[in-house]
Formats: sequence, C-alpha cells, structure tokens
Amino acid sequence: MRHATPHCPVDERRPSRRWTLVTLPLTLSSLFVAFFALHPIPLAAFPAGQQAGSSPTHAAPTAFSPTIALTETIAPGGFVPVGAAVFPTTADAHDPALAIQPDSTDPWLAATRSDRIVVSNYSSATMNWQQQGGILNRGSANVASNPALTFAGTNAETPWVAWQEDVGGVSLINASSFNGATWNLTPLLNRDPAHSATQPMIVAGATVTGAVPLPWVTWVEEDDAGTAQLVVSRAVPDNRVQGGFAWVAVGGTLNLAPTRPATAPD
Repeated sequence: MRHATPHCPVDERRPSRRWTLVTLPLTLSSLFVAFFALHPIPLAAFPAGQQAGSSPTHAAPTAFSPTIALTETIAPGGFVPVGAAVFPTTADAHDPALAIQPDSTDPWLAATRSDRIVVSNYSSATMNWQQQGGILNRGSANVASNPALTFAGTNAETPWVAWQEDVGGVSLINASSFNGATWNLTPLLNRDPAHSATQPMIVAGATVTGAVPLPWVTWVEEDDAGTAQLVVSRAVPDNRVQGGFAWVAVGGTLNLAPTRPATAPD
C-alpha cells in the first residue's frame, strides 16, 4: 500500500491539527475519511486521489485496505522555559549540551561561558539552576569550547563532560567526571598532543552485557598531513593516572578514505 505525506502547515497563532494515517483491514470502497477531532462537524468522505480543503494529500489505497486520516487539535505554543536563565543575562554563554539521568527528570546542562566550561543542573524542587563544581578547564586562562555531556557508571549516576581546549595554539580533547563536589580531570585524549583535535562527543556504554557503562569519546584529530581523522577512545579504570581513568584507543581512524577530512562525529 502506498502512503502519502500529509501537508499540514502550522499557524502558531492558533491551534493546529496533527494528521495521523492508519490502515484498517476492512472491506470498504476506495474512500478516505477525514475526522476532525474535537470539532462537532460530520465526517467528510471523498474519493481516493481527491483533495478537499485542508485535508492531506493522499494516494489511492489498495483494495480491502482503506486509509483513514485523523486529526487532533494541538494547543498553540512550543517550548516552555525550565526555570530562570541558567546564566546571568550579561554572561557570554554558548555551546549548550543537555542530558538527563535515566532515573531523573531534572536536566543537566554543560556550556561554554566566557571561554570556560561550566555545568549546571536544574532542581524541580526549587525550580532553579545550580552550577555544579567549578570551571572544568585544564588551564583557567585557556579558551575552551564544544562541551559534550553524558552519565556513566553504575546506574548512570556520574556526570562526564568532554570538551576541546586551546593550549598554545593546539586544540586538545579533555574529559572530566563529577564526584558530587568537584570535577576530576582525566589524561588528555589526543592521539598526538602536537596535533589539534576538535568536536568531541561522549557517550556511556559497555561491550559486555551487564558491565558497568563507562565513557567513550569520539572526535576529529589532524594527522601528520593535517587531514582530520575520526577516532574513538574509551575509558578504563586506572588508579595510577589522573582522575582514576585511562583512555584506550579503539582502533585507528574511522575515515573511509584517510586522505579526505572527517567532521561532525555523533
């Protein structure tokens, strides 16, 4: 059976309608029925392939499989503010990264504020945002950007942030975990600290079923020829190093053609 894409332009000044197409296993003639939910108007039937007013465009259904298009009223509006502004309106903030712990409804937000990486979380009890710990920069005078946020560990209770930070003209990939009071830096992730790396993304996971999910970070890093290569590393517990975690490379470059630059991992 062929399905057609509904055309439903939305006017934000008034309630809009959302179309849903369903197929019924009934023996009916080739008709489309449009029902406008919450509106006291009769059903309108019209032959397949014919449009009527604001009805969605459609293709003729196959025999014994009539298609019914339903609408429901959607209240006007959009996103609803969550608390007050995360940062003062005088602050220069950008690069927001949002995440929510699996067993919570309160979001966490990592962002760049005046070239510093900071993290705040929202409390539904107080309806306010509260900064968690201090700045995450490896060096307070360094320019940092592009934070990425996830939760790892048992029950995904530990916030982790990865970001890029400029040190002497070279962009370095960093990662830090939060212990409830302070952020703990881990070793640099760059395959070669002399090569710039950017666009970090971080997620938590494990390769063995039932294992504790730990952070995995992907980013793009220049090789000796200056071509951006897509690479991945994962965290492994190691009390001998900074932050209690070491970073282990997961294979080499992911570029299908290493001579062509990669970008925007996700």
